[in-house]
Amino acid sequence: MEKPDSRRSNASDSALRPTSSTHAVYAQTELQASSRREGTRPPTSSASSQSGTHQEYNPSRLSYYGSRAVTSSDIDDLNVEPNEIWPRSDSDDSGCDETASISLKRTTTSKSGSTARKLKAILQQKFGRSYNKRYDLLPNDAQEKDRNTLQHNIVLEAFDGKLYQAPVDNARRVLDLGCGPGDWPLEFARKNPNTSVLGVDIDPVKSSLTLPNCRFEVADFNKEWSYDVRFDFVHVRHYGRLLKKDVVTSIYDNLSPGGWAEITDWVVSVQCTQTISPNTAVSQWMACWKSGLRKLGESVGFPLDYKPLLTEVGFKNVTERKYAVPLNPWPPGKRLQKLGSMMNTNLNIILEPISMPIFTEILGWTPDAVESLLADVRKELADVDGMHGYMTLFTVYAQKSRGEFSSGSSIRSSERG
Repeated sequence: MEKPDSRRSNASDSALRPTSSTHAVYAQTELQASSRREGTRPPTSSASSQSGTHQEYNPSRLSYYGSRAVTSSDIDDLNVEPNEIWPRSDSDDSGCDETASISLKRTTTSKSGSTARKLKAILQQKFGRSYNKRYDLLPNDAQEKDRNTLQHNIVLEAFDGKLYQAPVDNARRVLDLGCGPGDWPLEFARKNPNTSVLGVDIDPVKSSLTLPNCRFEVADFNKEWSYDVRFDFVHVRHYGRLLKKDVVTSIYDNLSPGGWAEITDWVVSVQCTQTISPNTAVSQWMACWKSGLRKLGESVGFPLDYKPLLTEVGFKNVTERKYAVPLNPWPPGKRLQKLGSMMNTNLNIILEPISMPIFTEILGWTPDAVESLLADVRKELADVDGMHGYMTLFTVYAQKSRGEFSSGSSIRSSERG
């Protein structure tokens, strides 16, 4: 298995770490805003109210926004400076003691490279959920489709109501890869009635809404493409792992000259304004989950690889955007509190399906031990006073050179211009 590139992680950490002056500026900003926090915060969950953790406000704590303001009106302008928000090094799994850190009894297993190959085969109907045999660790049942809709609304909120960030103008044909329940292509088609929108997913899209300029196709975009038209915009969101170079090349080949591609995904790494104790459930979950992913050859930091990959394929004007999304309604401002509430619900739903396969099949935990840890993780994430946490939503968009034509590759399509 290929070892993580520690040189890249260390360089990234130093380049993206906020400066001390940044922290001082934010501390003063948060101090001024703190008096509004209690008056505007919505009711907290029962888990939060029962946590027993009530920390006094400390203006010297570092903000989750670094130099970003904490008011909803200021966050968007400051979010265009992406280099101050980034997770800790993916190689940091010091909090995952696979022999002694859990008091509950765990199974003893000997893992090898065959585990990664067998994992996807055993996920189907595992743990009471339906999993797609071909792709990763996420379920493909009705509950997951509902969560995808919630996640779509979270991104809309983070993007201030925008469906995308690329400077796309008057697109005639748009392709959405891995469209899930179809929320994004349907909304794009509704807002752009003169645009032909195609959503592609490996599972059938079953939406009650139909629009004349939006259609769906069941296909595996990791296989050879066979489109007979060019697209002005290709959109990918929440694929959950780095796209293969062949797929990025297919995107490039099937774009019109001057067309745009945009990829958005989460960096699933919890960060907080204050130092998190390694003894917390959140710290232990993150360390062990990252350790399990590495055993599968995966990394939570894969979005960092998109910019060099897009550049290598031939894209120009490659631009990164990073957005700090709160994990509960702790920040001041109604908009950020709404975003934090939605994100907390999202995490509560997804924690078990992404954790159970990794912890049981890769790390050898018992299901009871996983459930016990996740219960504590949910409790800590819901603690508005004690958990000022966030995750990074990462977007990269890039343009195909104008006047450049390619010999397209393709999934069959009947779409005509």
